[in-house]
Amino acid sequence: MHTKRFVYIFIGVLVLTLGTYTFWRVAQNPPSVVQKVFRTTHPSDSTNGSPTQAPHSSEEPELTEEATSWHAESIAFTKSLFSQEQLAKPDAQRIFKLLESEEYQSFTATPRTLEERFEFLADRGADVPRNLNMLLFRKSFPTGEPADFEPEMRQKLLHALQEAGIGGPEEVPAEILALRANPNLMTKLTQAAALLEEYGQKEGLQRLYASEPALARGVEWGLQQEQAHEKKRAVLRTFWDNKRHFHWRMGYFKGHVTGEEGSSAWVNEVLAGLSPAAPAVPMFVDSTEGLSPPKSDRQVETVLPDIPTTPQEKQHPPSSDMPTVQKVAPRPTSPTATPNQDKRLTPLTPMTSKSSQLPTDDDFETVLRERFSSTRFNRAMEALNRYGPEEGVRRLKASDPEMAVQVERLLQKQQEKD
Repeated sequence: MHTKRFVYIFIGVLVLTLGTYTFWRVAQNPPSVVQKVFRTTHPSDSTNGSPTQAPHSSEEPELTEEATSWHAESIAFTKSLFSQEQLAKPDAQRIFKLLESEEYQSFTATPRTLEERFEFLADRGADVPRNLNMLLFRKSFPTGEPADFEPEMRQKLLHALQEAGIGGPEEVPAEILALRANPNLMTKLTQAAALLEEYGQKEGLQRLYASEPALARGVEWGLQQEQAHEKKRAVLRTFWDNKRHFHWRMGYFKGHVTGEEGSSAWVNEVLAGLSPAAPAVPMFVDSTEGLSPPKSDRQVETVLPDIPTTPQEKQHPPSSDMPTVQKVAPRPTSPTATPNQDKRLTPLTPMTSKSSQLPTDDDFETVLRERFSSTRFNRAMEALNRYGPEEGVRRLKASDPEMAVQVERLLQKQQEKD
């Protein structure tokens, strides 16, 4: 009994370790942010150490030199976790001999479930249990069949997803699909990734919106999708980490993850039953606020002292050689200034003109809100409020031409009313 218990533990650790080692090797070369930008697949629910299952090919898979080397490394790594005394046991030696055989390598060249691996070892004389999936199922469900508990598990997963604020799958926006048709997309994404790497995600996106708004929208959408997928994966990891849920999974899906009979397809069915997710919150609001100059060309902001002017005085724009706040302290420009005058420094604001104020007509904002997304509306209003209608429209023509046309038309309409 003691020997059999050791073998069960030994095999469990062995198989799970092989899967962990494989994951560790893959993690050494993680995908770049560029490869994540337009990912739209559902999250995989293969969140525990059990091996995954893929459709079996009718042809015998070919053992490559790389696969053979990888298998040898994984066996060596697994052996390092056991003491010499444990490895010297006859059962352990018999199992490792089977695992190191070319026959086992050919067998696992196609992904196999945990039960299939146990069956392989049992067929060749190893003292391991058969029908492993039902043995695990019975640990938490002494009576009944796995199918009897499917409605309960479906409801529990649905509740967990809803509690996390996760919605059902959404269609890929047409503007994103249009971007995918661009033959230079990967080059542009590589450049976008470099921008985000240099300035960080928020400012990098702001700069991208200023130069290529369509691409920036695609990058932002892709990053939001990646965040949503990771949120789903976190819920699934927690769900399957529950011992009772895991035991049901092994009994119901028999270790299969992929394919029509796998747990991934079942998870996607549950996701499809959710209401569509709420629109993602924009990663930033103002496309102009807080932009720092390029690192290769840092400049210092010019400021003027906030000094009241007399009726005879005129306010002039700053000259190019105006002292900076870092170099010279502010001082009054009027010889009649009193010691009590306010000498605080304030950022330079755009010059005003006859048409510098935005229309107060509610129709102005209403029309824009109805025609454009909240993200685009907020960016447009920030630019108009910050720079005034004339300069704001000019900037919008560079960053959002469609919005600029609509704003310009509404401004002209308002002027005609006045």
